[in-house]
Amino acid sequence: MEQIALVENQTNTTYQRQVQERESDDTYAEIVQKYKKSKMVPWRKFVETPSFMKLVGQLTNEDVIDLACGEGFYTRKLRQITTGKVFGLDYCQNFIKMAIWQQGAANDIDFRQVDCSLPITNIPYQFDLVTPTFLLQNAQSEEKFEQMVQNIWNLCKPGGRVCGLNGSPFIPREQFDKDEKYGQVLSSNSDSYYKNNASEYSVRLFDKVADLDISLKVMWFSGEYYEQIFKKVGFQNFRWVQMELFENTDDIEYWKDFLTNGLILMFEAFKPLIMN
Repeated sequence: MEQIALVENQTNTTYQRQVQERESDDTYAEIVQKYKKSKMVPWRKFVETPSFMKLVGQLTNEDVIDLACGEGFYTRKLRQITTGKVFGLDYCQNFIKMAIWQQGAANDIDFRQVDCSLPITNIPYQFDLVTPTFLLQNAQSEEKFEQMVQNIWNLCKPGGRVCGLNGSPFIPREQFDKDEKYGQVLSSNSDSYYKNNASEYSVRLFDKVADLDISLKVMWFSGEYYEQIFKKVGFQNFRWVQMELFENTDDIEYWKDFLTNGLILMFEAFKPLIMN
């Protein structure tokens, strides 16, 4: 009888675990579907994504690490264009779970939950390309910002490159609603916005078709501060890169405001091959 009871308990436990796994898969599938919709809103589909991938350029066997990778949207795209190692780091454990879940059997990206505002000591590699995608706007202080840039430096191989995405530091308060028709609006209750580094502001993203309406809290740092800190840690040739319109080129007039002093900017910097 004890053996029968033990078998029944094991069977019940296995069944419950299978049910929980199916429920977890269903939950992740639903969340991923909603998140993917947010990546297909027109300004991301026609401007942000192709612009960033153009900046990254052609890869072959380069090693790449994506910082603030979220659920792995850009990480997976990077995986498709290089045979080298690909890592994705994010502070949010749920995003990392989603990223791993979406890999399925491929399992060819090393996703890890890491706080990039603290010294990163558990990645035993350096990379040809580091992509901080919307990372630096989350630094809560100048010290955290500098630590993030120091991590980028440490993770980058000599001769390597940084390609980043970020909220533009060049948007004054009077232009907060310039891109409302595209589904982006900024706001801030801070008197120090556009004056002092680490000033909080909000980004509202909305789109009826994608059933999207979210607000994100991020931090403003001056463009000069970005350039200063990248230079301080050792990077060279830092530059801001404007986005371009792809695919929907028949409606250039509609996109003119979005491409003029856009709310999102890309940047690029290089780590010297030979250190002084």
